[in-house]
Amino acid sequence: MVYPLSHLYVSSQILGHMDTSLALGSVLPDVLVGSGVVWRKAHHSTGRPFREHLVTPSLRVGAALHGIDLPGLDYDSDVSFGEGRGYAYQKAVHIEEDLLRLGVEPEHALWRGHNFVEMAIEIELNRHHSHLWQYLNEGQQDPALMTQITQLAESLEATRPEAATAVLDRFLNIRGEQERLARDYAAKLNRSYSLALEPDQIEQVIAKIAVIIASDYRDFLDRSIHRIRQALADSPF
Repeated sequence: MVYPLSHLYVSSQILGHMDTSLALGSVLPDVLVGSGVVWRKAHHSTGRPFREHLVTPSLRVGAALHGIDLPGLDYDSDVSFGEGRGYAYQKAVHIEEDLLRLGVEPEHALWRGHNFVEMAIEIELNRHHSHLWQYLNEGQQDPALMTQITQLAESLEATRPEAATAVLDRFLNIRGEQERLARDYAAKLNRSYSLALEPDQIEQVIAKIAVIIASDYRDFLDRSIHRIRQALADSPF
């Protein structure tokens, strides 16, 4: 999930607390992607580079809870959940036609659609757990933590290793607010496909998928939290 509050929430539920280093770790794989690291490399977040460069334990743990090799939340959301593909992709099939009508290329429709599922979850969580943003804000201002992230990005061959602060600024400017998410995503699609979408068009699709996932997204999160907690207990962390 590229939307940070979901990761902050899941980490806080698994460990029973939140702090600045755990908050940064919980969003770290997506910060690395935003710094130009290949997605799979950034999300294999228990690997040697993470162990070598993240000297703060909760920074390492947060990254592991996010990634796909513990496996963490993004495994359940993006790779595999239940009997099928990741939860967000399973739900994205319900808005695939909507994405095509917006002008998204057919081969990208499910990929873009899964982002709408993630945005809908982010908006719902922000209604009840917005206090978690403060930890991310404080973590961004910690030079020792940010230095570890930059060094890790460099070791993973990031094309923009200095971009971590800008990525976090984007997260903290949006803060799970529906209008800001829609504005940000409309701009992204417009850049990618030479479109002229308005934010309200994005909001309409978010609203549609929010209704579709309303009955089971909590169950998805709860099941994922339970599984990741067990995986963490069985791991060397």
